[in-house]
Amino acid sequence: MEPNAVTDPDDLEIDDTFEIHVGVEYVMSFGDAPFALRCGYFYRPDHSARYVGPITDSEDQALKDRLANKDYDEHIYSAGFGTVLFDILQVDVAASYSELITEGTLSVVYRF
Repeated sequence: MEPNAVTDPDDLEIDDTFEIHVGVEYVMSFGDAPFALRCGYFYRPDHSARYVGPITDSEDQALKDRLANKDYDEHIYSAGFGTVLFDILQVDVAASYSELITEGTLSVVYRF
């Protein structure tokens, strides 16, 4: 058995939580092309596994330290826009930001 391995699932605990996702979209027209503005919020509570088993030696203590409850909740904010051009090309761009990560997304759909 490898060191610091959990052999009993009852030695780990993960809390049940609620995740909240909220978003709004506003669509307007520029000529024949629709243009959508979007923004949102996402609350991601901590999902870390915590070691709650017995500590019998230094390896168990090291495991508990490695799986310590970080108790870090994350607030994620997002914004984006999208449009359809000439009824054949759809473009959507979005970005999300939190203290841990910033990411962007580009989606292009060509209909033929």
